Amino acid sequence: MGATRFLNKNNKGSSLIQDKRALRPVLGKGGFVLGKGAVMSLLKSYEHLGLIGPTGSGKSATFFIPNLMELPLGVSAVVTDPKGELYWKTGADLRARGFDTIRLAPFERFYPGYNMLAVAKDYAEIKEIAQLILMNGGLAFEMQGKGGGDATWLNMSLPLLVAAFLYEKKMEPGCPKIGKAMEKILYLDMEEMEAVFDQVEIARREFNLFKQAAGSEKILASIKVTIATNMQLFMDDKIVKFAERNDLHPSFLRHGLDGTNQKPVVLFVSVPETKSLYAAPLMAVIYQQLLQRLQDIIDGFPVLFLLDEFANIGIVPIIDTVAATARSRRMGLAIGLQGVEQLNQKYGEDKANNLLNNLKTKVFLSGLSLVSCEYASSFCGTATIAQENITRSFFSFMPKQKMQSFAERAAMTPDEVRRLNPDKALVISDYLDPAIIDKIWYYQESKYTSRIRWGDPDFSEELDEMRNRYNIDPNDDPGDSDFFAL
Repeated sequence: MGATRFLNKNNKGSSLIQDKRALRPVLGKGGFVLGKGAVMSLLKSYEHLGLIGPTGSGKSATFFIPNLMELPLGVSAVVTDPKGELYWKTGADLRARGFDTIRLAPFERFYPGYNMLAVAKDYAEIKEIAQLILMNGGLAFEMQGKGGGDATWLNMSLPLLVAAFLYEKKMEPGCPKIGKAMEKILYLDMEEMEAVFDQVEIARREFNLFKQAAGSEKILASIKVTIATNMQLFMDDKIVKFAERNDLHPSFLRHGLDGTNQKPVVLFVSVPETKSLYAAPLMAVIYQQLLQRLQDIIDGFPVLFLLDEFANIGIVPIIDTVAATARSRRMGLAIGLQGVEQLNQKYGEDKANNLLNNLKTKVFLSGLSLVSCEYASSFCGTATIAQENITRSFFSFMPKQKMQSFAERAAMTPDEVRRLNPDKALVISDYLDPAIIDKIWYYQESKYTSRIRWGDPDFSEELDEMRNRYNIDPNDDPGDSDFFAL
């Protein structure tokens, strides 16, 4: 910004780019760690945060790891952890400080499972699961340049999928089997399906709706293809086994693993970025259910969500509604994005704007895209600059006339946002002036380096512990290459 001088009393613009002192009204203890000497209060963290920075800008190293290292005892957390790096580095320290940790890793062997059908508590939630799976499965195919079926076929498929889920939920309420639901859809003809679903009244009702739309075996065959295409994830043996185990319930985050409110829980969810599209139908359901159930359970531990690479977890339809209402439920969201345009691509402009508006604190890192730079610049507001116009006579070094005028300019231009010092972060919170603060690089802080587990993640040493804790039979595992060994 050079020699530009900003004035705070004028009629052009009054925004000032300040330091962390501008953030005092939102700072305190127990909440999100923004940077050096800048920690939000837990109450203000319930008003949510957006962290916008491109790959390599330090989102994990300067925000997510410091936040896990500073997580106060008495607060649970849900963490997206694609590489398992966050769990590897911070898990041992969290356990030493009194937390229980759980790592969900659907594509890895011997980790606990999550049964979405068991967690669903009623018809509406079962139907919602079916909708989310079909919607995210279709989106995954579209983004790969393929087709998962148009809206008409998806709508015709929905009642059949709901009927199969309702049947399994009724027959085995403690541990419904999504694999068995898929088998009924794919391998039974119309008459056989009718005989099965007639046993459960609510499933029969959904199947009758389906029959009215399908009407023939030929259409049924097309609908089977549509469901199989959009639910290909649930034909993966590892995913089926993961989704049919019932090791985790969202209530653990509020009341602890034993339900006694003694030890908060940090849940890490690990799906590699390379499989994020493929896994979107599963991830969207898990996060949707976590958000829903934790809103229903208002007592127990507060819960903070640390959602890095949020755009990769599938479409979670209620996310903007949760952001608007979660404060009273003692839930705080920290959503990590590579750029604000990611939300527009996934959710559409209106829903994306609604979500962004409900993230009261926004943290911008250097190297952002043009769209994100312009977005940050617009939030910084405008400032007034003083300009001097000096005229001199031809042979005189002394000014003949000096005039001062005032002009308006962006307090921080998009280019200045892009070229922000990599060791700094731009923070814009609620009604406050923008502030530039110092990042915390965890590997430069002795209070963290002595507690971090170093090295590349290697979870093989935990396999025996996981098998014993969750009663996983090593013989009951599809392995990595069994299919190709046939």
